Amino acid sequence: MTPSSHDALHARDRYERATALFDAALELNTIDREVFVADAVAQDATVGAELRSLLRAHAQLGGFLEATAAPDRLRVLLQAALGDRYAIRDRIASGGMASVYRADDRRHARVVAIKVLAGTGSADGFTTATPQRFLDEIRVTAALQHVNVMPLFDSGADGNLLYFVMPYISGETLRQRLRRTGPLPVDEALALTSGVVDALEHAHAKGIVHRDLKPENILISDGKPLVCDFGIALATAELESARQTQTGLIIGTP
Repeated sequence: MTPSSHDALHARDRYERATALFDAALELNTIDREVFVADAVAQDATVGAELRSLLRAHAQLGGFLEATAAPDRLRVLLQAALGDRYAIRDRIASGGMASVYRADDRRHARVVAIKVLAGTGSADGFTTATPQRFLDEIRVTAALQHVNVMPLFDSGADGNLLYFVMPYISGETLRQRLRRTGPLPVDEALALTSGVVDALEHAHAKGIVHRDLKPENILISDGKPLVCDFGIALATAELESARQTQTGLIIGTP
């Protein structure tokens, strides 16, 4: 790649990030927008300057500029938290507590999946202790090395965003498989169950309990099961017990 083409690629990447932030900023009120822009500038001064330029043009034109697309605000905030190491491609799954994005790990030239939890504690996000609790438990879970346990590459917290990085593996969850084909043949069901039990036995030997095992948390890849989300189940245990009496809050799967 020539220096000029390299510079052009970086310029395009900066513009794409700035326009994504612009889309998200237009959804905010004046006060929240100023905080959002200040955070963007702190994360990347060049991208932040382009964002300010777009917003000034928008104001000068009386709001004529429109958002380039329906914004995925969680994606924008996650990308800002991840910095330049990971480049998010698209969202591949979402649920009540979390969303999963496919991304490029630029440092290792590989495709990864990033699972992010937005604030599920108080109305303002997580309690002060929860992000550290999450990260501590993720570090414990990272010690699990088993062919039937989804590996963990990385994790982090930024404000009320908690995320962890794992391999991107093509396949389907056990839930998706059951919906697609109905009940499994006995031999396949036994093989999958055996793999899941081996994974749980490995975790239990290290004092780790999943707490939220369900078909959605079992990925089938090349006919073999991978148990996922040990970290989320373990990390939210304390939050669950601390908030059991609050109305309208459910942690995990009812």
